[in-house]
Amino acid sequence: MIAANLLTFGLLRWLARREGITLMDLIGFEWAKLGRDLLLSLGLLLLALVVGMAGLFGLSLLIFGTPPPDTMFQPLPLWAAWLALLLFPLTNSLVELTAYMGYALPRLEVILRRQWPAVALAALWLSLQHVAFPLIFAPDWMLWRAFAFLPLGLVVGIVYVYLRRLPPLLIVHFVMDLQIALSVLMASLA
Repeated sequence: MIAANLLTFGLLRWLARREGITLMDLIGFEWAKLGRDLLLSLGLLLLALVVGMAGLFGLSLLIFGTPPPDTMFQPLPLWAAWLALLLFPLTNSLVELTAYMGYALPRLEVILRRQWPAVALAALWLSLQHVAFPLIFAPDWMLWRAFAFLPLGLVVGIVYVYLRRLPPLLIVHFVMDLQIALSVLMASLA
């Protein structure tokens, strides 16, 4: 996953340069707004946790009839779990939303000439990519993983359309990815 994030980071930099912009232009980071972004992130974190859990638990109840399965966090070799804790939250939060919301969504808006179908497509692809984390070849598992993050993706897309900047969303994504990395580390220590 970290290697894929690094490759995607390089691809995003290349695509941005090709358009005469920088990665920071896609992200919309401004030092002057850092305090505001941190405050906004607190509220967005609460919203993301509620919507994210609603998607994870709601779809799990529909598909499995139970809360999310225990297999959500697979143990890794200890060295890999520590590496994931150090690198996954930073690389994943930076790349994932920058690719789907900062890069793809505005270009989809231009191609489709409509905002909401662009938000829906970006959110759908953001959700679908989660089918492989962790990759378990069971149709019900894959269906759940593919669509459990769709409500959160839609909320992220709507917030991005309103803000047209990623930093508050990236901070929230970092915190959520840090929780995932900590859960994987705990499973690996057990």
